[in-house]
Amino acid sequence: MVENDRVLVLTKNHYNFADLEGNLITKKPLSDAEDFSEDLASVQFKENGKWGYIDIKGDLKIDTLFSIAYEFKNGFAEVEIKTIDTTKSVKDNYIVLTPKFYDCIINKSGKIIDTIEYIKTKRNFPLIGSANTNTLGKINRFGDTIMQKKYRAFGYPQGKYMWYKTEEKYGLADTTGTILIKPIYENLTYFSKNGLAVAKRNGKYGYINNKGDIIIDFKYEDARGFKYDLAPVKINGKWGFIDESGNFKIKPKYEYIIGNFRKLDGKTEQLYEYSEE
Repeated sequence: MVENDRVLVLTKNHYNFADLEGNLITKKPLSDAEDFSEDLASVQFKENGKWGYIDIKGDLKIDTLFSIAYEFKNGFAEVEIKTIDTTKSVKDNYIVLTPKFYDCIINKSGKIIDTIEYIKTKRNFPLIGSANTNTLGKINRFGDTIMQKKYRAFGYPQGKYMWYKTEEKYGLADTTGTILIKPIYENLTYFSKNGLAVAKRNGKYGYINNKGDIIIDFKYEDARGFKYDLAPVKINGKWGFIDESGNFKIKPKYEYIIGNFRKLDGKTEQLYEYSEE
Protein backbone atom coordinates (compact mmCIF):
# COMPACT_ATOMS: atom_id res chain seq x y z
CA MET A 1 0.00 0.00 0.00
CA VAL A 2 1.36 3.45 -0.94
CA GLU A 3 1.01 6.02 1.83
CA ASN A 4 2.86 9.32 1.95
CA ASP A 5 4.56 8.17 -1.28
CA ARG A 6 6.16 5.32 0.63
CA VAL A 7 5.51 1.62 0.13
CA LEU A 8 6.24 -1.15 2.65
CA VAL A 9 8.55 -3.80 1.14
CA LEU A 10 10.24 -7.02 2.26
CA THR A 11 13.90 -7.47 1.25
CA LYS A 12 16.32 -10.17 2.39
CA ASN A 13 14.11 -11.28 5.30
CA HIS A 14 13.59 -7.81 6.73
CA TYR A 15 11.19 -4.95 6.13
CA ASN A 16 11.86 -1.50 4.77
CA PHE A 17 10.11 1.38 3.02
CA ALA A 18 10.79 2.48 -0.53
CA ASP A 19 9.96 5.72 -2.28
CA LEU A 20 8.35 5.83 -5.73
CA GLU A 21 11.78 5.51 -7.37
CA GLY A 22 12.57 2.34 -5.42
CA ASN A 23 15.05 3.90 -2.96
CA LEU A 24 15.01 2.37 0.52
CA ILE A 25 14.63 4.92 3.32
CA THR A 26 15.89 3.05 6.42
CA LYS A 27 19.37 1.64 6.99
CA LYS A 28 18.59 -0.44 10.09
CA PRO A 29 16.84 -3.79 9.48
CA LEU A 30 13.20 -3.95 10.56
CA SER A 31 11.58 -7.10 11.95
CA ASP A 32 8.12 -5.72 11.26
CA ALA A 33 6.41 -2.49 10.23
CA GLU A 34 3.04 -0.90 9.53
CA ASP A 35 2.10 1.49 6.75
CA PHE A 36 2.54 5.24 7.14
CA SER A 37 -0.30 7.21 8.69
CA GLU A 38 -0.19 10.95 9.33
CA ASP A 39 3.47 11.07 8.19
CA LEU A 40 4.62 8.45 10.73
CA ALA A 41 5.01 4.66 10.53
CA SER A 42 5.33 2.24 13.45
CA VAL A 43 8.34 -0.06 13.05
CA GLN A 44 10.00 -2.85 15.02
CA PHE A 45 13.80 -2.89 14.98
CA LYS A 46 15.65 -6.20 14.93
CA GLU A 47 18.33 -4.97 17.33
CA ASN A 48 16.04 -4.68 20.35
CA GLY A 49 12.66 -6.07 19.24
CA LYS A 50 10.89 -2.87 20.30
CA TRP A 51 8.54 -0.64 18.34
CA GLY A 52 8.86 3.05 17.61
CA TYR A 53 7.94 5.52 14.88
CA ILE A 54 9.87 6.86 11.88
CA ASP A 55 9.09 9.75 9.55
CA ILE A 56 8.99 9.60 5.75
CA LYS A 57 12.76 10.21 5.59
CA GLY A 58 13.41 7.13 7.72
CA ASP A 59 14.47 9.13 10.78
CA LEU A 60 13.40 7.87 14.20
CA LYS A 61 10.89 10.38 15.60
CA ILE A 62 9.50 8.45 18.58
CA ASP A 63 11.96 6.15 20.33
CA THR A 64 11.62 2.33 20.37
CA LEU A 65 9.97 1.98 23.77
CA PHE A 66 6.93 -0.10 22.97
CA SER A 67 6.08 -3.81 22.79
CA ILE A 68 3.29 -2.95 20.34
CA ALA A 69 2.59 0.28 18.41
CA TYR A 70 -0.36 1.08 16.17
CA GLU A 71 -0.99 3.72 13.50
CA PHE A 72 -1.79 7.36 14.24
CA LYS A 73 -5.35 8.57 13.88
CA ASN A 74 -6.31 12.20 14.46
CA GLY A 75 -2.94 12.88 16.07
CA PHE A 76 -2.96 9.99 18.55
CA ALA A 77 -1.82 6.35 18.56
CA GLU A 78 -2.34 3.34 20.81
CA VAL A 79 0.81 1.65 22.14
CA GLU A 80 1.72 -0.99 24.69
CA ILE A 81 4.54 -0.65 27.22
CA LYS A 82 5.87 -3.72 29.03
CA THR A 83 7.54 -3.70 32.43
CA ILE A 84 8.67 -6.58 34.65
CA ASP A 85 7.67 -7.03 38.30
CA THR A 86 10.67 -8.73 39.98
CA THR A 87 9.23 -8.70 43.50
CA LYS A 88 8.18 -12.34 43.33
CA SER A 89 9.96 -14.90 45.48
CA VAL A 90 12.60 -17.33 44.23
CA LYS A 91 11.24 -20.80 43.62
CA ASP A 92 13.02 -23.90 42.37
CA ASN A 93 16.15 -21.82 41.64
CA TYR A 94 14.21 -19.59 39.24
CA ILE A 95 13.05 -16.02 39.72
CA VAL A 96 9.40 -15.86 38.81
CA LEU A 97 8.86 -12.67 36.81
CA THR A 98 5.44 -11.14 36.26
CA PRO A 99 5.15 -8.92 33.17
CA LYS A 100 2.93 -5.87 33.47
CA PHE A 101 1.55 -4.15 30.41
CA TYR A 102 0.29 -0.63 30.00
CA ASP A 103 -2.09 0.30 27.21
CA CYS A 104 -1.24 3.90 26.42
CA ILE A 105 -2.35 6.71 24.15
CA ILE A 106 0.49 8.88 22.85
CA ASN A 107 0.60 12.06 20.80
CA LYS A 108 2.92 12.69 17.86
CA SER A 109 5.71 13.89 20.13
CA GLY A 110 5.63 10.54 21.96
CA LYS A 111 4.08 11.95 25.13
CA ILE A 112 1.75 9.56 26.99
CA ILE A 113 -1.75 11.03 27.25
CA ASP A 114 -3.57 8.16 28.95
CA THR A 115 -2.60 4.82 30.55
CA ILE A 116 -4.34 1.60 31.61
CA GLU A 117 -2.38 -1.09 33.49
CA TYR A 118 -3.15 -4.79 33.14
CA ILE A 119 -1.41 -8.16 33.62
CA LYS A 120 -1.45 -10.58 30.70
CA THR A 121 -2.43 -14.20 31.19
CA LYS A 122 0.63 -16.24 32.05
CA ARG A 123 1.80 -18.51 29.23
CA ASN A 124 3.80 -21.64 29.86
CA PHE A 125 5.41 -21.61 26.42
CA PRO A 126 5.58 -18.06 25.03
CA LEU A 127 6.75 -17.25 21.53
CA ILE A 128 9.89 -15.28 20.75
CA GLY A 129 10.97 -13.74 17.46
CA SER A 130 8.86 -12.94 14.40
CA ALA A 131 6.74 -15.10 12.08
CA ASN A 132 7.19 -12.60 9.25
CA THR A 133 10.89 -13.44 8.93
CA ASN A 134 10.67 -17.13 9.89
CA THR A 135 12.43 -16.42 13.18
CA LEU A 136 9.89 -17.71 15.70
CA GLY A 137 11.08 -19.70 18.68
CA LYS A 138 9.67 -21.04 21.95
CA ILE A 139 10.68 -20.53 25.56
CA ASN A 140 9.32 -22.15 28.68
CA ARG A 141 7.83 -20.33 31.66
CA PHE A 142 11.28 -19.95 33.23
CA GLY A 143 12.66 -18.14 30.20
CA ASP A 144 14.75 -21.05 28.88
CA THR A 145 14.83 -21.32 25.08
CA ILE A 146 13.47 -24.73 24.10
CA MET A 147 13.22 -24.10 20.34
CA GLN A 148 15.54 -21.73 18.52
CA LYS A 149 14.27 -18.76 16.52
CA LYS A 150 14.08 -20.38 13.08
CA TYR A 151 10.43 -21.37 12.63
CA ARG A 152 7.40 -19.94 10.86
CA ALA A 153 4.63 -21.01 13.24
CA PHE A 154 3.74 -23.19 16.24
CA GLY A 155 0.54 -24.87 17.34
CA TYR A 156 -0.75 -24.69 20.89
CA PRO A 157 0.39 -27.62 23.06
CA GLN A 158 -1.80 -30.69 23.24
CA GLY A 159 -0.56 -32.26 26.44
CA LYS A 160 3.17 -32.55 25.74
CA TYR A 161 2.91 -32.32 21.93
CA MET A 162 2.85 -29.35 19.57
CA TRP A 163 3.22 -29.01 15.84
CA TYR A 164 5.69 -26.57 14.34
CA LYS A 165 6.22 -25.17 10.87
CA THR A 166 9.44 -24.27 9.10
CA GLU A 167 9.28 -22.03 6.05
CA GLU A 168 7.46 -24.71 4.04
CA LYS A 169 6.88 -27.92 6.05
CA TYR A 170 5.27 -29.12 9.30
CA GLY A 171 6.66 -31.40 11.99
CA LEU A 172 5.98 -32.37 15.61
CA ALA A 173 7.88 -31.54 18.81
CA ASP A 174 7.32 -32.05 22.51
CA THR A 175 7.23 -29.31 25.13
CA THR A 176 10.91 -29.79 25.97
CA GLY A 177 11.73 -28.78 22.39
CA THR A 178 12.68 -32.30 21.27
CA ILE A 179 11.86 -32.88 17.59
CA LEU A 180 9.65 -35.99 17.37
CA ILE A 181 8.78 -35.77 13.67
CA LYS A 182 10.99 -33.94 11.21
CA PRO A 183 9.40 -31.26 8.99
CA ILE A 184 8.20 -33.52 6.17
CA TYR A 185 4.51 -32.64 5.91
CA GLU A 186 2.87 -30.01 3.74
CA ASN A 187 0.15 -29.68 6.37
CA LEU A 188 -0.43 -31.05 9.87
CA THR A 189 -3.44 -30.47 12.14
CA TYR A 190 -4.00 -30.90 15.85
CA PHE A 191 -4.74 -34.41 17.14
CA SER A 192 -8.33 -35.55 17.54
CA LYS A 193 -9.47 -37.32 20.69
CA ASN A 194 -8.60 -40.68 19.11
CA GLY A 195 -4.95 -39.60 18.80
CA LEU A 196 -4.94 -39.13 15.02
CA ALA A 197 -3.97 -35.97 13.13
CA VAL A 198 -4.57 -35.10 9.51
CA ALA A 199 -1.30 -34.79 7.58
CA LYS A 200 -0.53 -33.97 3.97
CA ARG A 201 2.40 -35.40 2.03
CA ASN A 202 3.14 -35.36 -1.69
CA GLY A 203 -0.18 -33.64 -2.31
CA LYS A 204 -2.29 -36.32 -0.58
CA TYR A 205 -3.92 -36.46 2.86
CA GLY A 206 -3.74 -39.22 5.45
CA TYR A 207 -3.69 -39.72 9.23
CA ILE A 208 -0.76 -40.20 11.62
CA ASN A 209 -0.28 -40.67 15.36
CA ASN A 210 2.09 -38.68 17.59
CA LYS A 211 4.94 -41.09 16.84
CA GLY A 212 4.69 -40.37 13.14
CA ASP A 213 3.23 -43.79 12.33
CA ILE A 214 0.95 -43.77 9.29
CA ILE A 215 -2.40 -45.05 10.53
CA ILE A 216 -4.45 -44.27 7.40
CA ASP A 217 -2.61 -44.03 4.09
CA PHE A 218 -2.02 -40.80 2.18
CA LYS A 219 -4.58 -41.19 -0.58
CA TYR A 220 -7.20 -38.49 -0.12
CA GLU A 221 -7.63 -35.24 -2.00
CA ASP A 222 -8.75 -33.53 1.22
CA ALA A 223 -9.46 -34.61 4.78
CA ARG A 224 -10.54 -33.32 8.18
CA GLY A 225 -10.26 -34.41 11.79
CA PHE A 226 -12.20 -37.18 13.53
CA LYS A 227 -15.31 -36.44 15.54
CA TYR A 228 -17.69 -39.06 16.97
CA ASP A 229 -15.40 -41.73 15.48
CA LEU A 230 -15.85 -40.51 11.90
CA ALA A 231 -13.79 -38.22 9.67
CA PRO A 232 -14.77 -36.58 6.36
CA VAL A 233 -12.45 -37.32 3.42
CA LYS A 234 -12.53 -36.51 -0.27
CA ILE A 235 -11.57 -39.02 -2.93
CA ASN A 236 -12.24 -39.01 -6.70
CA GLY A 237 -13.93 -35.65 -6.28
CA LYS A 238 -16.51 -36.86 -3.72
CA TRP A 239 -16.79 -36.60 0.07
CA GLY A 240 -17.59 -39.44 2.45
CA PHE A 241 -16.86 -40.46 6.05
CA ILE A 242 -14.34 -43.06 7.25
CA ASP A 243 -13.80 -44.78 10.60
CA GLU A 244 -10.51 -45.05 12.49
CA SER A 245 -9.46 -48.03 10.35
CA GLY A 246 -9.93 -46.07 7.14
CA ASN A 247 -13.10 -47.94 6.13
CA PHE A 248 -15.93 -45.92 4.60
CA LYS A 249 -18.97 -45.79 6.87
CA ILE A 250 -20.66 -43.28 4.59
CA LYS A 251 -19.59 -43.80 1.00
CA PRO A 252 -18.10 -40.87 -0.94
CA LYS A 253 -21.03 -39.38 -2.84
CA TYR A 254 -21.23 -35.75 -1.74
CA GLU A 255 -20.03 -32.77 -3.74
CA TYR A 256 -19.42 -30.70 -0.63
CA ILE A 257 -19.74 -30.97 3.14
CA ILE A 258 -19.97 -28.35 5.85
CA GLY A 259 -18.16 -29.04 9.11
CA ASN A 260 -17.75 -32.47 10.67
CA PHE A 261 -20.02 -35.38 11.52
CA ARG A 262 -22.02 -34.71 14.68
CA LYS A 263 -25.03 -36.01 16.55
CA LEU A 264 -28.45 -34.81 15.49
CA ASP A 265 -29.35 -31.76 17.61
CA GLY A 266 -26.05 -32.23 19.43
CA LYS A 267 -24.23 -29.33 21.03
CA THR A 268 -21.42 -27.64 19.15
CA GLU A 269 -18.16 -29.02 20.51
CA GLN A 270 -14.55 -28.15 19.88
CA LEU A 271 -12.99 -30.53 17.36
CA TYR A 272 -9.51 -30.41 18.91
CA GLU A 273 -8.52 -30.00 22.56
CA TYR A 274 -5.41 -27.96 23.27
CA SER A 275 -4.07 -25.52 25.82
CA GLU A 276 -4.37 -21.83 24.96
CA GLU A 277 -1.46 -21.29 27.38
